[in-house]
Amino acid sequence: MTIRAKSYRYATSVRWTGEKKGALTAAGKPSVEVGTPPEFKGHEGIWSPEDLFVASVNVCLMSTFLAFAGRAGIAFDKYESEAEEILHKAERNCLVSNSIRTEVVLEPTFA
Repeated sequence: MTIRAKSYRYATSVRWTGEKKGALTAAGKPSVEVGTPPEFKGHEGIWSPEDLFVASVNVCLMSTFLAFAGRAGIAFDKYESEAEEILHKAERNCLVSNSIRTEVVLEPTFA
């Protein structure tokens, strides 16, 4: 018996809207204004890649924690780090937090 790994695909698009800003979109989801952060001569008040990166780790840990807590039958009123064992399982299994240890390879294509 062969066990196949699950594969998931997430697609986004970014369209430059002028200056150092863009529109981040994904099918069926609202557009998000993104751009260069003020620290790099960008704009205040919009989401930067750095914000989105940190947010993705936070959301992934929460989502994974909720999944493990649900499977373990743990009832809770708030999301807090008191369930350490479950939180550690969430951290070990979160796609985003585990991905930050990977090598990034750029393969540009010029038209």
